[in-house]
Amino acid sequence: MNRLMSDWGLDGISVQFYPIKNYECIGIAAEQNPTFYSNMGKRFWPALGYGYNAGILLIHLTKLRARGWDEIWMKTAFNLMREKRILPTGEQDVINAVLNRNKHWLYEIPCKWNIQLSAFSMRERCPVVWEFLLNRDDDNNNNNYRRKKKHYVTILYYNIQMLN
Repeated sequence: MNRLMSDWGLDGISVQFYPIKNYECIGIAAEQNPTFYSNMGKRFWPALGYGYNAGILLIHLTKLRARGWDEIWMKTAFNLMREKRILPTGEQDVINAVLNRNKHWLYEIPCKWNIQLSAFSMRERCPVVWEFLLNRDDDNNNNNYRRKKKHYVTILYYNIQMLN
């Protein structure tokens, strides 16, 4: 694996392997934003609990192909569009619906691989250390943030919603 990372020019990237069972074929991190579940309920959110966020996926293609993924995906997407008329999170709705019907396919990736910083994400849904010290210079009205502890975040993305 180190050779592969080096060949791709990704020196310094650490690789972690997780024990995936034979029947698991989709690795995905839990959704940290309860808005979809609480606002839409089961009517528009065909997922297990809060559902899963498709920001990062581990997919075992051989297993999925052997299980007829193409047909399952298309049938699920078609049925969701027919029943709901809207897919608020696009392909994520389809993935959640497939996993809801095939719970044994699911491998839950640790949340640190997909930290979500959208407006309604709950840090309690992913208890990763986020410690900053705020030094406020009241004379200059500046807020300066200084890192206090090493973060345990692996990959993160930030959603910005433009408000009119």
